Amino acid sequence: MSAFQKFPSRINGGEKIAIVAPAGAFNRTGWERACAFISRQGYQAVWREDVFESEGYLAGTDERRRAELMWAFGDPNIKVILAVRGGYGNMRLFESLDFDSIRENIKVFMGFSDNSALILALTARCDAKCIHGPHFLTLPDAPPEVVSRYFRLISDPSPAGSLFDHPLEILRGGNAEGKLLCSNLSLLHSLIGTPYLPDFEGKILVVEDVNEETYRIDRMLTHLKLSGVLSGLAGLALGAFTTGGEQNIHNELLRERALELTEAYGYPLLAGLPVGHIPENHPVPCGVTARLDGNTGRLEVLEALVT
Repeated sequence: MSAFQKFPSRINGGEKIAIVAPAGAFNRTGWERACAFISRQGYQAVWREDVFESEGYLAGTDERRRAELMWAFGDPNIKVILAVRGGYGNMRLFESLDFDSIRENIKVFMGFSDNSALILALTARCDAKCIHGPHFLTLPDAPPEVVSRYFRLISDPSPAGSLFDHPLEILRGGNAEGKLLCSNLSLLHSLIGTPYLPDFEGKILVVEDVNEETYRIDRMLTHLKLSGVLSGLAGLALGAFTTGGEQNIHNELLRERALELTEAYGYPLLAGLPVGHIPENHPVPCGVTARLDGNTGRLEVLEALVT
């Protein structure tokens, strides 16, 4: 392909989804079950045999994982790329990835947690269209409505509309439109000051995290303000911030701090999105135009992810 394809092509029945492991090591438990699940949705899961390698806490060496990603983006028979799991490892690959080649062969990449870093880097360097959502090994356990929306996003060339069936918690009213991005807060925070962080000017940002103390979330959100990320947003929404402590107190303190940090900007602020390290982790398309409605508590996608 000689020209930059802004929107990836939709996947049709029987076509291939590449399964990749750019982050943490994993065992094969649940692998066949997940393959059968993909098959029941009408698609074919494909992978390189070295996907099962491990190197300490990583799914193989940096070179193995880099080569795997370049294979998935470069193979014309592959339409969609789905990460096996999160963990850690994506950031180690960025300096060696051929983003120019990826840009010329753009495809939908799907994942979350540590794979949020790759979503952000692909957005920054390739203006990619991605999905923040369940991984290969956990997708079979997702609720039916999550699965339905997940596969609709990659197969239907029409806007997804409202992403959630119920209104969200409104912390500050108002309306905003802009490109939608969703990320794990820790990974976004780690990319500040690097060339792999997107420009957040005019964007609608959804953030989530897991197993982080309240003060650490506060510190990361405060850093987002000090670095200018929060000031340029069109709107902000909080997903799940799951903790092993007092969840209600944790949630309340985070909402108060988010309100304080964004008070001067006045844009809509919503919370309670079923997004993140939770069983009902809903897919969020990244890189498409959306509307955050702080009057009705809706997040609506106005642009299709695929053509």
